[in-house]
Amino acid sequence: MNQPFSVTARAWQEVPLEKGVLIHSLSDLLHAQLTLSDYGTGVVEFNFTAILEPVEFFPTKYQYTKHTRRIDAEMRMDYDQAVHANLDTFKALLAQLYLHTVDLLEKENIPDFDLPRFKADLEDFFAHQGWLVSV
Repeated sequence: MNQPFSVTARAWQEVPLEKGVLIHSLSDLLHAQLTLSDYGTGVVEFNFTAILEPVEFFPTKYQYTKHTRRIDAEMRMDYDQAVHANLDTFKALLAQLYLHTVDLLEKENIPDFDLPRFKADLEDFFAHQGWLVSV
């Protein structure tokens, strides 16, 4: 099995390296603080890709696959806003995008997974990390 939380990026070359590193570091931060099995047996893997491109090569998409109990989400960030944001603002944009993804997953009716509690814990996690600030 893969790591429960995977956070990656599809980023244009103008996206500063420090922002790419930050995106990838989120996997380890989530893994250290949250355990998917605490919310039920319905999800064992959450793969999240932030898309940072000036044109839409890859559209936003998300899905829950019941037989693998896996969430796959590829979510577009506002390219200009992300590229020009300072690092603190970029963290807030990334946290908001991740939380927005969880909101969208409510439509998936994931069995045996406490999505509201997961979202509340994610909000607490991002707040504790200092990533939830107004942008």
